[in-house]
Amino acid sequence: MACCGSPLLWFRVHGVVLNDPGRLISAHCAHTALTSGWAGLMLLFEAIVPDDSDLIFSPCWRQGLFVWAFCSRLGLAWLDAGITSHPMLAGLLLLAAAWHWAFWDLEIFTLGTALAVDLLRVFGVHLVLAAAACFPFGSGHLTASVGPGFWTTDAFGLVGRARGLKPFFSITALSTHSFGSLAAHHLGAACLGCAAGLWHIGARPSPALAALFSASSIESALASSLAPVLLAACTVSGTAWYGASSTANELFGPARFAWDSAVFYQELLSRSARGAARTWQSSQDQLLLSDYAGSNPAKGGLFRSGPIFQSDGVAQNWLGHVDFLDPRGNTLAVRRIPAFFETFPVLLVDEAGEVRADVAFRRADARLSIESRGISASLRGGILGAQSFRAASLVKSLARKAQLGQLFTFASPSASAIDGVFRTSARGWFTLAHSLFTFLPLAGHVWHGGRSLFRGAWLGVLRSTRDAVEYGKCEKLG
Repeated sequence: MACCGSPLLWFRVHGVVLNDPGRLISAHCAHTALTSGWAGLMLLFEAIVPDDSDLIFSPCWRQGLFVWAFCSRLGLAWLDAGITSHPMLAGLLLLAAAWHWAFWDLEIFTLGTALAVDLLRVFGVHLVLAAAACFPFGSGHLTASVGPGFWTTDAFGLVGRARGLKPFFSITALSTHSFGSLAAHHLGAACLGCAAGLWHIGARPSPALAALFSASSIESALASSLAPVLLAACTVSGTAWYGASSTANELFGPARFAWDSAVFYQELLSRSARGAARTWQSSQDQLLLSDYAGSNPAKGGLFRSGPIFQSDGVAQNWLGHVDFLDPRGNTLAVRRIPAFFETFPVLLVDEAGEVRADVAFRRADARLSIESRGISASLRGGILGAQSFRAASLVKSLARKAQLGQLFTFASPSASAIDGVFRTSARGWFTLAHSLFTFLPLAGHVWHGGRSLFRGAWLGVLRSTRDAVEYGKCEKLG
């Protein structure tokens, strides 16, 4: 009975709210309060849980922090931004929601028996208010003239901190790969939004155009407002997963495609080849940790709960960069495990990419085994630097570890929390959540848009007949 009743109650309540401007405002305030309260509570939780004793090998994105990354991106600290402001805003919004739900029958919403809300002017007012918030954010906060600025870093996520941005106006400002485009976006959107808002406040569409788009229907406004939410969810999902200037590596972890393209590995190799000043021993720890499969958001299962370090533990030490050598002195490298593989054969390839040795699954396949080929391993840098190993068991162990990138030792406060199953970072969770969220505004946009445009066909009632009845009584049809 409950399974059948819940959808009916949901459908009836939404049918009532759609034709009730006062309670529609109340619903908007309540949903915004839920989001704001969740953000504040999550920040409070993330301010208590993390271990900040070693933010090099155990950064916050590896500890599973989520909302912290977004506050840090805006240059905001935990206590002065989220924990205090978000719950206060949630409380005020809940009070406003309760007031509008109780005092829903306001004369401002009706004129006799007809709806008196000018939806086009309401849309224009919203654009102007959004522009009024967008412009000072772009000109003040992001440029650090009256605020902390925005988190900027290099291509490898090594020098990140909050800095002021210089607005960069050009064709490239349409992309999110340059930091200056972020400030330019907000300034341009503010100017455009203000102009469009003032135009919608003063301009009136023709009767034919208003009827075509159902300009006087609240449900039409709802369908239209769901479209930009859909666009925003798709945009932030793409920029988070593929990587952009707004999702720095220090805050969200490396993107998947850095592993596929071996970006960090190639950078480490190029630095080690520049001379004695850039040896493996002097490699930066943040760069080394990024060159590890456990830092890849696509390597972990999205539905495996818990922070990243629950799979392998907290990184303690870097063992060093391992080179594999055949008896002729040729350097071999282990082919790394692809992002979407759980297991992968251990293959040692030469510079041309040809397989020279492997760890055989069966004795019958031991033609290229490490034992028969006489492969040795030598390490550079790390705590095992300048050591060589010739025992086949040790060489095979190093080869299996080298599949996952750089070699680390791990430790955990609780051995029972380690299960060897990779998790994803905040980047992966954010992408998954917002990719799934896109289906809600998409379905809502199509559903409410269709109901609004074809309302006469749905109800079988002419507009002249519906306008003659008392507002709010006969239109609650769901």
